[in-house]
Amino acid sequence: MKRKWKRTFLAVLGILSSLFIFAGCKLGTTLDDLKEEYSLKAQVTYYANGGEFENKRTVKNVYYAEGQPVANIGGTEIPNISLTYTGYEFDCWYHAETDGNGDIVYTDETNTLPKMSDTKADFSKTLSAGEHWTLVANWLANAKIRVKLVSEDMQDNEKITIAGVEYGQGDEIVSYDFYGEEKKRPTATDINSKLSVKDNAYTFVQFYTSENCDTAVEWPIARGESDIVIYAKYIKGNWTIVDDASDIVNIFSLGVAENKKYYQINDIDCEKVSASVMTSDFAGEWQGNGYKVKNLKINKEKIATSTTVALFGNITATAKIIDVTFENIDVYFETAYRAVAPNMYLLFISRASGSQVDVVMRGEIEIVFSDDDGSTVVQGSSNIQSDGNDGWLGWQYGEGDSTGFDISGMALTVRTEKILF
Repeated sequence: MKRKWKRTFLAVLGILSSLFIFAGCKLGTTLDDLKEEYSLKAQVTYYANGGEFENKRTVKNVYYAEGQPVANIGGTEIPNISLTYTGYEFDCWYHAETDGNGDIVYTDETNTLPKMSDTKADFSKTLSAGEHWTLVANWLANAKIRVKLVSEDMQDNEKITIAGVEYGQGDEIVSYDFYGEEKKRPTATDINSKLSVKDNAYTFVQFYTSENCDTAVEWPIARGESDIVIYAKYIKGNWTIVDDASDIVNIFSLGVAENKKYYQINDIDCEKVSASVMTSDFAGEWQGNGYKVKNLKINKEKIATSTTVALFGNITATAKIIDVTFENIDVYFETAYRAVAPNMYLLFISRASGSQVDVVMRGEIEIVFSDDDGSTVVQGSSNIQSDGNDGWLGWQYGEGDSTGFDISGMALTVRTEKILF
């Protein structure tokens, strides 16, 4: 093992010594002599910018032969060259800022530290004769992301088991280091894998910037000069977190009769998806938390004779649909050819006593009767009776308690589509 390391070390040293010579080397001759002997016609000046090279130097001049690549000091393993800054991690090199005349702009009156520009050094480039780069080191604080537990449902002194360890309110669950490269920084998914709760007694919701849980964390998190604390919110019970359009589609199509619990954590735009009416009873719980479901399309076509359809099917006594707003919902029901008296309702077929409902709907429902002569319009419209107040009882609700729904913002269109052969 030691012999292999030595060979690698000597090979790297030999390659580097053929590319450039560092200022100040004592080889029994002057720097100008060395530059002429090795045709060193380009120069890079490195500023440690708060850090230090070996021997506590803050500036290093390196001379290169024409056409040679520039050394990424601090970013690669170069023998005998160190770059350190206590409490910080080296990130990368930036070119110094220049003024309109091409002169270096300095941050101090003594011209000891150039101002850093927004241009990163490209170490794939080679140097031309007479070219002189001035590079400034960028540093990242050795900060951590610290994740703390928060839950409104936990009692005093209560503990929950996360990844095999018990934690109480406000305890730190896990911490992560930042890394120099963006792709190596911890993501929400990385941290989620550490947050599973034993026996699903509690469910992780998402990360927030404060323990009040009023602002969700945006990823990736920017590194600060000190540790950054974020809060992992938990709610009691086994919940399915609803945060994108696919989750909304799943509510209407999967597991609705299995007493599942859905917890919505943000407004969701469903413009690029569509869903169908529920095919079984809704016996679960949907906590909307005041958020909106926007631009959802609900389609049900080829509705057969005497078939009954509604968005939520039958709502059972245990069901809860609380604080959900459907904004710009587009519902489309179309009968099968010559279907006789299908029953079409917007919300539910029947609703059992004891269910809890708080839903607002704004948008449009369109009912289309498919026929060659329009005769089913008369038969089918028997289920769309006016309540005398510009309302349509048949499509609004169904059988059962109709409180808890605000659909005053829904528009109804009923038409016949004549089919020609």
